[in-house]
Amino acid sequence: TLECALQIQPVATEMGVALWNAKRFVTAKKQAELDGLTQLFNKSKINGLLEELYQSTQEELKGLAIGFVDIDHFKQFNDICGHQAGDDALKIVAEILRSMSRPDDFVGRYGGEEFVFALRHSTPKGAFNYAERMRLEIEKRGRLLSKRFNNLYLTASIGIALYRPENRDYLDHVKWADQAMYQAKHQGRNRVVMIENGA
Repeated sequence: TLECALQIQPVATEMGVALWNAKRFVTAKKQAELDGLTQLFNKSKINGLLEELYQSTQEELKGLAIGFVDIDHFKQFNDICGHQAGDDALKIVAEILRSMSRPDDFVGRYGGEEFVFALRHSTPKGAFNYAERMRLEIEKRGRLLSKRFNNLYLTASIGIALYRPENRDYLDHVKWADQAMYQAKHQGRNRVVMIENGA
């Protein structure tokens, strides 16, 4: 009846507003977790996910590998080709990381030209092969697009650290991965270095 409809209308309107607000909140929360340029997780979200993972048992953490991907000579892309080229290089690497990750893994931009990935349920060989495939794909894409980048070649140095029981928290694990990436840089760039035991 008309009376019923008139009574229901304000409730329906309120529910509609509440649903719209809830949707806006979810969208805003999701945007706050993503890097604006690459649409990968941002550093804050990655740190939160790693902290959460480190609440697991040692047995569950055994297969965890964390890796850092750093674009080689990134400053040259900005200085020689302009900031748009630098942004394009970041988007290319982000797209490769996204396309190569499994549903259980997560990838993000850690800041600047540095990306991070976390592989769960991995093995040393599996983690190394994953990083090597990624490195090769970045190198291949870099060759194909070199004209667009004034003959600069897009490559990346990748460092991986496997879980170690001595890690006090995820920050220790991240530190080893970062160190492995710097070793890759010092060994000539465009390579993968893996630290299994902190050595």
